[in-house]
Amino acid sequence: MSARAPATRSPRWARSPRWTRSLLALLLLLGTPRADSAPPPPGLETLALPSDTLVLPPASPRLAAPIHLAARLSVSSHTRPTGAPDLVVHAPAGVDLHDTSLIVYLHGWEGCAQVLAASGATPCRAGEAPQPGWGLADRHDEAGTNSIMVVPQLMWRAQSGNPGRFREPGFASAWLEALVDEVLVPELGLRGREAIGEIVLVAHSGGYLTGLSLLKNDELPISSLVLLDALYGGADQVAAWALADPQRRAISLFTAHPGTRGQSLRLAQLAEAGIVGSVAVQPADLREAMQGHRVVVSQTADPHGLVPERSLSTVLAGLGLPTRSG
Repeated sequence: MSARAPATRSPRWARSPRWTRSLLALLLLLGTPRADSAPPPPGLETLALPSDTLVLPPASPRLAAPIHLAARLSVSSHTRPTGAPDLVVHAPAGVDLHDTSLIVYLHGWEGCAQVLAASGATPCRAGEAPQPGWGLADRHDEAGTNSIMVVPQLMWRAQSGNPGRFREPGFASAWLEALVDEVLVPELGLRGREAIGEIVLVAHSGGYLTGLSLLKNDELPISSLVLLDALYGGADQVAAWALADPQRRAISLFTAHPGTRGQSLRLAQLAEAGIVGSVAVQPADLREAMQGHRVVVSQTADPHGLVPERSLSTVLAGLGLPTRSG
């Protein structure tokens, strides 16, 4: 007669009520040091924890360090030579990547996006000799606004303000989508398109033609138009755009040039007829005047080429945009 094997008995915890077993298993999970080579305790492999048991703290929405980069997009507004970017993006430290404004700078004749944004000497494209930078990224940062600056490369170093594909209906929307999906989200960590609250257009010189195209197609959430000795034409269109929405603002700085001076004063005249009391002409303090007026036109003593460098931070600060941290 063969010896009968001794009967096995389940451990006491396994015979306990179900809630007790679940509690004990959870305590084992939380209190036992990890040992990848050891098998899990009996019954632990079937323990289902609620999906919200472990809650991680949210990542900070603030950019820890500045990011400055040149990039190509899947859509281009103008023809580019080899080694030239479609745009330059600059984001200062402290900008809120969950809720930010976008400053789009539209350059004039013979403009080079990389040189315009840079503070030191930099080449327009790979392989070329460096040129002195205009320092516009630093001027943007000095304003202290919670915003990201984008400098699209328009006509490549040509004496032309041709808007290229920005005059085509639908292109501005496609451009913004590509900018967000291909650069701002993967490279900066922007939360998404919904993180951009408003767009400020800043045009210098011949860049006003691209600005007028963007206003006409009305595909972007443009809150303010800033013209830096740039209103050579289109005062009627700018006035109509500003009058169409009480949240819109138009700022035009002009030199002694008869073109920008005449058009800027006409803009003020048209705006005053539609929004009496909200237009400032030749204010003593530009930034103060911008606090209480929707349309401001003012002459500057700066030479045409120096207007952006000397005025950008003041104008951006005067728009009343949210300020950033850091």
